[in-house]
Parts: sequence; structure tokens; C-alpha cells
Amino acid sequence: MVAGDLLEIPQLRDLAPDAFVELTISEFRCTYKFANEYLLSICPQGSTDKGIWMVQRSVFDYALAKRAVSAGATLKDGARVVTLQADGSARVNVGISVAGNIEQFRARFVIGADGANGVVARLAGLKMKRSIAIAAEVEVPFNWDSNTSILRKDRVHLEFGDINGGYSWLFPKANHLNVGAGLFSEHSPHHTSPQQTRQLLEEGIIRYLNYTEVPFNREELRFHFHPLPLWNGRHTLQNRQATVLLVGDAAGLVNPIFGDGILHALRSGEIAAKCIAQGTTAAYTRTINEHFQNNFDSALRLARLFYRWPEIAYNMAVPRPGAGQIALRLLSGEALFTGLTRRMVRRIASAVTASTKGHYDRANK
Repeated sequence: MVAGDLLEIPQLRDLAPDAFVELTISEFRCTYKFANEYLLSICPQGSTDKGIWMVQRSVFDYALAKRAVSAGATLKDGARVVTLQADGSARVNVGISVAGNIEQFRARFVIGADGANGVVARLAGLKMKRSIAIAAEVEVPFNWDSNTSILRKDRVHLEFGDINGGYSWLFPKANHLNVGAGLFSEHSPHHTSPQQTRQLLEEGIIRYLNYTEVPFNREELRFHFHPLPLWNGRHTLQNRQATVLLVGDAAGLVNPIFGDGILHALRSGEIAAKCIAQGTTAAYTRTINEHFQNNFDSALRLARLFYRWPEIAYNMAVPRPGAGQIALRLLSGEALFTGLTRRMVRRIASAVTASTKGHYDRANK
């Protein structure tokens, strides 16, 4: 997923990050319509302990699974939930399919961490009106010994003007590049046909590969598409008996401006575990909203402005001193969008008003 590879989560350091962190990022290279370039350092001056981890999800997920097993969990690899029913005895009957065989379990609680396309929410009757963003990505083999002038192992590339209502990215990995594009706004054209959306994102990725001078063979590219359930307000995240709890993407906890979700999945999972341990699952939905709502509502408000007037927002936000460090603090959860959004909304609204007035004055001369 777009910012899912961007990790600066202190709570994960006891997972022995050397086992799954491929590279550590120290700066962003931002452009608007392949121009107006800014290099943003994400590390405070003189600091060496700040950065963004680049991981492969399969390796990272395996590290999490190993940790769960070491804590006493039983791992059913390749299993999928096929039935789920809460009964009057405060138990959940779960049927899973493993290699074509159905196994039945009774559990006190079920945590639905099965993502945007997961079945737990549907089977539990937890219907949500989701705001779905669309992202696409390719993985391109890359030899760092034959590096181009702008690519570096410690640099993420972000392009904000080429995709209407979204952005493009290039994430460096140990032996390949993750290059993608996403649509995140109601002002983007992803309400058109799936084929048009697919073509729009594919062509955006091709343009970014050409712009960054990455060698590739188009016939060999394999495009992967992902639905991203963006936060769009409060939803009920537990069943009536409070025995089924939704976390992460399954709960719609994806940042509506960046599109990142791993940090929020980890934190909602921790909240779910604490509610179970403390016997407070009846308050789970309220607890999640208390933790996420103010911040995500502010991020949603800023996203709507940013993707509606991207050039104005880009020129106001990206060149500001310390912009890279602010982005890191927002991604890592060390800072919230609440105060930032209030300031940015005023500035963007003022700039939009001035720009609109300028167009009106010129048109009437």
C-alpha cells in the first residue's frame, strides 16, 4: 500500500528490525507536475536516530506472525474464514477453510484484522459506508550500482501534480523499487469505470518511471491494485454482543490524506487486545473513536482541500521549513493533524480567494 511501507514506529523496535527493515529513509524528494522540486530532510539537524523504515509486507507480516506464535498463538497459515456466528452464550462460532477442509472453532472473541476485502465485518453484520481509495503499484528490479542521478537508497520520491486527486511515489528497496500511484479524493476521477481507473493509474506509474529514468520493460511490469478504506467518520466496529471487534483496514482506519494504515492497524489492534484483557469490549467502538476521530477528521478536512487545490496546497506546505520533519511526526503519530489543519485551512482558503479574485480581475479587464 502507498505509505504502508513508511514505518517509524518505536513500538516495533523489539521485533528486531534488522530482520525485516531493508533500508532507512532520511529525506523526501517532492515534485509538482515533475517540476518545482524540493528535498525535505526528515531528520532534525544532527540527529541520527530518526528515519523511516522500508520493508516488504510479506517479511514484516511474517515477523509479526512469529511474534504471535512465540507468545502462545496457534498459526493457521493459508486459512480463510467462511462462517462466523455469535450466539447467546457470549461465544463466537467460527468456521475456517484450510486446504479445502472446514474446521470449526468456538471463541470468546474474534478480532477482524482481514483488511479492506475481509469477510469478518460482513459475516458479523457490521455494514459500513466506506470511502474507498484506489492504489496501484509495481515492483521493478533495480541494481543500485547502476544508479541514476536522483535515486538514492535513503530517499523517497513523491509526485503531487500528475495524478488528479492523488499522488505518485517511488520507494527504494534493497534490490528493487516500489513505484505506485493512488487516487484519494472525491475530486479524483476514480468514479469512472474500473478500466479507466486502471488505465489512469498504470499510465501515471509509467510516467513516473520515465521521469525518474528507471530502466524497465513495460511488458514485464505486473500491476497490483489495492482498495484503501479511508476514514470517513464514525462507524460501529463491534457486534451487538461485543465479541467481534474490527481493527485496521477492516475498521476503515486508513489516513485520508497519506493513505497509510499500518501504524493505525497496530494501534487499533493494541486497543482491541486491551479491551479484551480488561473486560471492556462493550466500549471498544467508543475507545477507537476517542483515539482516532479528532485526528482523522482533521486529516480528512485537510485532504479535501489539498486534493481540490493541489498546486496551492503544495506550494504552501512543502517549501515550509521543517516540512519533512513534520511529515515524519505525522506518519509516526508523534504529532496530530488537529492544529496543523486549522492553520493550513486558513492559509489555503486565503490563497484560493486571492487566486480566484485574480482570475476574476483579469477576466474583466
